[in-house]
Amino acid sequence: MDLQKFLNIQIYLYSKSDRMEKSDMKFKYRDELDKLQWLAQTSSYRCGQSNDLKCPGASDHFWNMFDIKRDINGAGSKKRRRQTIVCVNCRRRKTKCDKGKPCGACIKLGIQDTCRYVPELGAHLRQKDLPDLAAMVPHYESTYINLRPLGFPVYRKRSGTCYVPPLTAGAAVQRDIYLRVLQSVCSIPRSAIDKAQKRNDEAAAGECSIICASNKDLKHEPTDSPINNLPNSLRHIEKLELEAVDLEGSLASKHKQTCKHLFEKFGISRKNRTRSWGGAKLPLELMPEADLFFHHVWPFFVEYVSSLCPLFDLEGLKAKLDIFYRKDEQKKYGVDDYASFCILLLITRIVQISINLAKPADISTYSKIKNIETEHYIPVVNHYIFHGENARKCSLLRLQSMLLLRFYQWCAPDDGDGECLQQSSMLMGMIVSGSYGIGIGWQCVTQAELFILDRPPWCYSDSSQTFEDIKEYQRVWSVILHWDRKLSLLTGLPCLINTTKRIDKDMHNNLPSVTLKHDYLLEKIARTISNNTEEVDYDSIKKLSEHLRQILRNDVMENRWSLVLEFEMNIVLLLLELSFNHARVVNCETTQCFEEYQDCMQALVEKLIQVANLCEHLLEDQEYLAFARFYTNRIVELALRTVVTIIPSVILRSGRSAEAGLKTTLMKFYKAVLSAYFNNLGTDYYQAFRRMFSSKILYKTLSSLNEKDPFETILEYFTQTTEKGEHMAEPRSIEIRRFRDLYDQKGGNTRPSEVWDDSLGINKNFFSFEIDIENLSKFFPFTSEQSENKYDIFASFFTKVSTAFLKKVKTLPSASLPDSPHNILDNFDYRLLDFGENNPYDPLMFLSFFEPTG
Repeated sequence: MDLQKFLNIQIYLYSKSDRMEKSDMKFKYRDELDKLQWLAQTSSYRCGQSNDLKCPGASDHFWNMFDIKRDINGAGSKKRRRQTIVCVNCRRRKTKCDKGKPCGACIKLGIQDTCRYVPELGAHLRQKDLPDLAAMVPHYESTYINLRPLGFPVYRKRSGTCYVPPLTAGAAVQRDIYLRVLQSVCSIPRSAIDKAQKRNDEAAAGECSIICASNKDLKHEPTDSPINNLPNSLRHIEKLELEAVDLEGSLASKHKQTCKHLFEKFGISRKNRTRSWGGAKLPLELMPEADLFFHHVWPFFVEYVSSLCPLFDLEGLKAKLDIFYRKDEQKKYGVDDYASFCILLLITRIVQISINLAKPADISTYSKIKNIETEHYIPVVNHYIFHGENARKCSLLRLQSMLLLRFYQWCAPDDGDGECLQQSSMLMGMIVSGSYGIGIGWQCVTQAELFILDRPPWCYSDSSQTFEDIKEYQRVWSVILHWDRKLSLLTGLPCLINTTKRIDKDMHNNLPSVTLKHDYLLEKIARTISNNTEEVDYDSIKKLSEHLRQILRNDVMENRWSLVLEFEMNIVLLLLELSFNHARVVNCETTQCFEEYQDCMQALVEKLIQVANLCEHLLEDQEYLAFARFYTNRIVELALRTVVTIIPSVILRSGRSAEAGLKTTLMKFYKAVLSAYFNNLGTDYYQAFRRMFSSKILYKTLSSLNEKDPFETILEYFTQTTEKGEHMAEPRSIEIRRFRDLYDQKGGNTRPSEVWDDSLGINKNFFSFEIDIENLSKFFPFTSEQSENKYDIFASFFTKVSTAFLKKVKTLPSASLPDSPHNILDNFDYRLLDFGENNPYDPLMFLSFFEPTG
């Protein structure tokens, strides 16, 4: 038998052998095949070419039988070559191999020493691996933004301690060197304020005695004056203008009424806010009459307010309030009774605020509601929610009363949050803890079928009542999530609820609120920001925000969500994008990334215009949003505050642009936004009015700067010296000190703007930009020109405000001193504020609040 025939028989027998692990024949056949495969892979081996192996009678046909599969007609095809994926032992034993070295099967049998892998068959014939397709696709790295380039600022005052969140207007100033420098030249030294206050107190006391002597009807009672109720932050004093001038009648009358309104409103509201309630007995006399509440207040609440805070089953709440009205006063009040009382007062107060801010044409229709005395409501509500034994227990109705108070704090003109929203944060912490305590959480949404209403055996319980309780739980949970996510996106602080769920599509129609559907997106955005504010993925935030805004638009088009809430969340997301665009501009300068600088500046200005336009729509909609203005005004105030904070950063950088008239055009935009801000919100919101003084200083400072390079004027101010050879200003900024040292080293012969760029390591030619301001100005909001006879609050108050920089700027080489139009209210006689015996206002004391040092 020749060798070829022998091998064919061996291979055939092996292929037909059984799979018994102890078959000697199997091992024999397998050894033979291993040898043959090893011989076949040795490409250099052929008969007569190797002295180590003797193969008499073997031919090329013998070797080709391993490479060729032949059919009956003798035609052949190349054999498929599979990689060796098992070790020798597992292949011999026909067992599964995990491809380890050694493999698990060999270790189990104790033969790991012989576990090896033979060279692959025809390895030399294998094709080269194809290149990775992913490597052929261009790779774009994400842009990471540092929202905290100078660390984590914590401000401490006598009134409290405040951490500045990374997405607020204060954080924008803190991270931008240009805004920090601008703030430093706009501040008034404390010593100057103290001297001016002392000087004008003496003058006011002397002149007041003269006026009181000549006017017997003017009663001056310092102890009862509203001056004692106003905060120290408004005590900017100016020398009185005793000479009266002829004023246009309607304008003077308007200014007079505005002063009276401001003095009366802020003084009384400050007094009421600091008032506490110490009564032990429930003050039922404060409640409006039942007929007045259920026939006037309640219908207004259901129609205009309830959709903005969907907390309650309205029919169930009405029944509970009706029971509370009819409750015997002699019986003991429980937790839900106190909660019903607080809800009743809060609803009345909120409805009254909605009517006051909407200013409807038919105001007489709501005269009964406006005449309700509500000034003591909030101190009473705070007392019965946070004090006494009520704080020891929680119930669903009490949790709802806390959420309604949180809703009121957001909307209230006088009792609202500050810039950092600390009041909301502290109250939300109590609300979230209380919700967990009574079983409200994601489980009542995703596992409602497992929700068990546990009642005592003697109480009747049915499935319908359990179902209603679950719906109430879900409704409350959706409102809690909405406020928690919104607060986090506005401030950049971590969410109090750090878990989320992706709701299945088949459950969307049964959700109590559409916010649950996209909560996972809101939570992801908030978590991405708060996890590491020093390295936030800008591209990821931008994509998520745009995607979420598109989902919200679709929900409104399908009538799944309130238009007012959609407007609010849209502004929240736009403010988020605005903060990131501003931080991106700063990031380009600090990291010397000049390639993206042009796009960053363009995107920043476009976002400023977009936010301002949406605010204009919310302020001027007199039809659909009229009675919701009390709610939308809050987010508009936050948005406009951020816009007026960031616009100066673009103005100060306008020297890097070659566009003609860029600074002038931006100043018009800045003035229009400031006027709209204070005209719409300044007389109703204390937090807005108190910013008018600093905003007026900022505007006057920017107006006096150079047209071509505004920031150079500020730099010239820091290079000025006194007669003693000392510098005029001692800035706290490290960058300004570095600039001044470098300027002194160069002998003062170089332009300050060039020295500034050198101190920051910036090449002005690389960091130039053009934003096409001519076309963008067509989309500026609030462009209606102020006529001379139209009253403008921003232009009327603090007309003679001044700082050390404004006094010195007239002597600076590059200063721009435009001819400001004459303001007929410059010399307004504030003695006109005497409103008679029934209104004993001291005009001199009033002026000491509203006219700062000149």
